[in-house]
Amino acid sequence: MSSNTLTLPDGRTVPNTPEFRAYLRILEGNVREQNPQTRPKGAEEQPAQKPAQNKTSLVCLADVEPEAVSWLWHPYIPRGKLTLLEGDPGVGKSWVSLAIATAVSIGRGLPGLEATEPASVVMGSAEDGLGDTIRPRLDAMGANVSNIHAIKHLLDFANNEGLAILEGYITQVHPVLVIIDPLVAYVGAGTDIHRANETRAILAKLADIAEKHGCAILAVRHLTKGGALKPIYRGLGSIDFTAASRSVLLAGCDPEEPHKRGLVQIKSNLAATGKAIGYELRDGDFCWTGDSDLTAARILAAEDSGDGKSAIDEAKDFLRDELADGPVEASLVLRYAREAGLSEITVKRAKSMLGVITRRQGETGKRGGGKFTWELPKGLEDQTDLEDHGDRIEKNDPLNHFSFENHYMAQKDDPLNPPRGHDSVEV
Repeated sequence: MSSNTLTLPDGRTVPNTPEFRAYLRILEGNVREQNPQTRPKGAEEQPAQKPAQNKTSLVCLADVEPEAVSWLWHPYIPRGKLTLLEGDPGVGKSWVSLAIATAVSIGRGLPGLEATEPASVVMGSAEDGLGDTIRPRLDAMGANVSNIHAIKHLLDFANNEGLAILEGYITQVHPVLVIIDPLVAYVGAGTDIHRANETRAILAKLADIAEKHGCAILAVRHLTKGGALKPIYRGLGSIDFTAASRSVLLAGCDPEEPHKRGLVQIKSNLAATGKAIGYELRDGDFCWTGDSDLTAARILAAEDSGDGKSAIDEAKDFLRDELADGPVEASLVLRYAREAGLSEITVKRAKSMLGVITRRQGETGKRGGGKFTWELPKGLEDQTDLEDHGDRIEKNDPLNHFSFENHYMAQKDDPLNPPRGHDSVEV
C-alpha cells in the first residue's frame, strides 16, 4: 500500500484521504465483529443495539387478535372511538347529545336500538348552564341523572394535565359515553384549530383514552359558513377533526320545513352509513321522529345567504337569470348551479315553484335521444312566484324526480306535455 493509496478488503485501491481512511476503519471493524478470530483479545461481542425507548413499537400482525367493533349506537356511535356531532347553532346539537345521554342513563330510547343495561355518562359543557339548562332538559327527557356526571370547570386538552383530569374522571365513573360540548372550547386558548399539526396530537390522545377505557367520546362541533363546500369539510377547524373521528353526524333542519330536523351520518369508517334519523323540538321538549328523508345537502341548503335570502329564493333568482334569454340545456343549468353553491334538490324545487318548462329537443322518436332544455314560462318577469297556479313537471324529465299533481302549464305543441282539455296556457 503506497502512501497515496489505500487497499480495501476486496483488493481495490482508493485514494488515501481522510474520508476513505475512516471508511476503511469501519469495514475492518465490521469484519472483526463478524469473525471472532479477528476480534482483539478481551473484546466481547456486544448485543444488538435496541431502538431508543419511546411509545412506538413494531408488531407482527400475526400476533394481533382480530376484534369486533363494540357499539354504543350502531352504526352511529362506536365504543372506544371518537365521534363528531356537527351542526349550526340553534339546530339542536346539544339537545341531541342530551337525548343520547338520557338513553344511555336509562338503558333505552335510541332509535333502532333494543333496551340495554343503564350506564354512566360523563359530560363537559362549556356553553350551557348545569342548573338552568342541562338538568331541566335531562329531567324533561326522563333521564336517570344519578348516572350522568358533569365536569364543572373547563379543561385544557392542549396540556397533559387537562387530559389526565379527564381520564381520572373516566377511571372513577367508568362511563360508556363521554360528551364534550363543544370540543373547540377544550383544546386550549393557544391552539390554532385550523392547523392540523396543533390539533392532531390532542385528537390522537382523546382517541387513545376512548380506546383504553372502551368508552365512546362524542364531541360537538360547530359548522363554518360556505355552502359550496362538501358536508365533510364544513366543520369548524382543521380537517383533522374529521379524519380522527370514526363517525361524523350532521344535525340540521329541512330547508322547507324548519321544524323538521334530522341527524345525518356523513362519515362512517366501521359500518355502512346509517339512515337519517328525524327529531323535533316541541314546546321545549325533544323527541325522536323515526327515519328521515333529510340529506346533508338539504340541511346545508337551509342556511341563509349573506343578504338574508333563503336557499330556495337564491335558486329562484338563479333560474330567472340563467333562463332569461331563452331555453338552456338542463344539464348545463344544474352544472352552473353547483358551481354557484346551490344544491340540485333546491334548484329543482325552485324550478317547480317557478313553473319552468322542460322540453325535449333532438331525436324525439328515439328512446334516450335528444336533450332536455329548461325555459321560463311567458310573463314570468312580471310575477314573483307561480306556485299558487298549480304546476306540472313533465313526466319524461329524467332530471326531475318529484311527483306533484296538477303541475304547471300544458303546452299543446309540447309532445311531452299533452294538454288537459284546453289549449296552451298563457301566463
